[in-house]
Amino acid sequence: MGFDELKLQVTSRLKNYTVYFTPAEVPADTPWPEQWQGFGLVKNAKATLPAAWSLFSDRLPAVCEWLEKCVIGTVLAIGEKPYLGYVYLEEGQVYLHLGGAPLESAAAANRAQVPSLLTDFYLHLHNGFGFYIGMTMGPSPVEDFVCVQDLCDEELDDLPRLVSFFSNGAGDYMAMGMSSSREVGYVWWHENPTEPEADIDVWAVMNAWMAIFQENCDSNEIEFS
Repeated sequence: MGFDELKLQVTSRLKNYTVYFTPAEVPADTPWPEQWQGFGLVKNAKATLPAAWSLFSDRLPAVCEWLEKCVIGTVLAIGEKPYLGYVYLEEGQVYLHLGGAPLESAAAANRAQVPSLLTDFYLHLHNGFGFYIGMTMGPSPVEDFVCVQDLCDEELDDLPRLVSFFSNGAGDYMAMGMSSSREVGYVWWHENPTEPEADIDVWAVMNAWMAIFQENCDSNEIEFS
């Protein structure tokens, strides 16, 4: 695949957005997060990623390794909201993950019921980061947080109130509940809705679920014509 073809493929994947491949292309009056100032999809150049990813290298090691070894570059996608698109290949086909603009304040994160252990991610990196179709397999945008009970067809009176913050795209969710004023992470399996898995290591499960989705991506050690 030539580099011009790669850019065409990215644009076609994001057909509902205006796509910019370098900061120089962005009109001066276009608002977008300062954390993304170094974005770019440049031929045969190493991907430039938001510096805030370094805050999560210990908590999301497999994801950070994927960013380093598989992501070709980043693009700015402007629609109703701005997104940073992470471009990668799988079996030669172009795909993207999208990251939303970081939340503006800790108060905004609190109002949105962002779990406290994820606040830094939502404030400094992205409000949601996932596959470009459906924004699954990553932390959900706060506007997609949902009470797990609302996903059920039947009343589950014994289920604690759980707010989902991660969808695997197959009907299962990571969620947060409260126990004696303590946040507790859960996995809610749709095939076993009455017995969610409690006291999970949220970062470890996030890292594992995201790594499964990313494990077949192509290396970014590639030169484009």
